[in-house]
Amino acid sequence: MKLRLNDTNINPCIIHASGKREYNPLLEVIELPTKKIINQFENIAIITWNRKNPKYQNHYKSLGLFESCCEKIGIVPEVLTCEKEWSTNRLKISLTLEFLKSCDKEFVLGADSSDAIIYNLPNPEILNNKKCDMLFNAEKTFWPTDLVDLKEKEEHLEKGFFRYLNSGVWLAKKNYALEVFEELNANINTHLEYSKSDQILFKYLYIKQYPRMQLDVACECFLNCSHLAQINFQKNQNKLFV
Repeated sequence: MKLRLNDTNINPCIIHASGKREYNPLLEVIELPTKKIINQFENIAIITWNRKNPKYQNHYKSLGLFESCCEKIGIVPEVLTCEKEWSTNRLKISLTLEFLKSCDKEFVLGADSSDAIIYNLPNPEILNNKKCDMLFNAEKTFWPTDLVDLKEKEEHLEKGFFRYLNSGVWLAKKNYALEVFEELNANINTHLEYSKSDQILFKYLYIKQYPRMQLDVACECFLNCSHLAQINFQKNQNKLFV
């Protein structure tokens, strides 16, 4: 989607409205994709995570926005799911690990089902350009808010408006992603004060793995619109001010 972010032209492939609906007023005015694309990157596996049993659907968002957008642009994601109650987003870790073990693609794109809008596939060359192996979308706000030391460590690594890791959208080299999810799975029972969150595990690993793990702070591939007000967006000109 072509946008002008302050004084810079950007063309993010995915817009991510992470968090609760009330944190994402821009979601009401952002246009969804309308036309199919030519897939130039057959070496990218596309994955998302969804609750198979509708009984356990998320209480504040509908599921399947990402899959719906994929259908509109003519690509087919691999939907990772499980039969049991989705009591924690840490289930994504074991599901992704099992997928990666048999994945034959060179790169993997992961995006949350309920709040990611895809317009195109990112060019995996960005990983080489940034000299990293895994790239995450970056957001305006830090969570969990009480982990001040962790927040300061993230701020030491990146500057700018979007500077905090959000684990809901990422692009990675497959072999490195396999290493990452093996380590995440080994630490699945740590930081249990945030037992419903997988993001807290990613954040600690990011501090450890930087610069192999980096953030898309310039929104070249991913734009996280959480906590951005509609007043920030001039829809008629596709301008976003932050």
